[in-house]
Amino acid sequence: MFTPEDDRVPSGHPYLVLNYDYWKTRFAADPEILGKELTVNNYKMTVVGVAQQGFDGVSLATRQKSSFPS
Repeated sequence: MFTPEDDRVPSGHPYLVLNYDYWKTRFAADPEILGKELTVNNYKMTVVGVAQQGFDGVSLATRQKSSFPS
């Protein structure tokens, strides 16, 4: 999904993938969210996907709470 090219320009490709539960509760599982722009911590980012249900990140040691507004 992401390539090394996406990291060549700092903040050049502000993409985000939503957590499945957040997508269902905040956006009513709207499939039209893909491609939309959201503001996160004062940065505009484009939604490029929704994580698989149950996926909580790549680190099993910690689980962080979302910093997205409700």
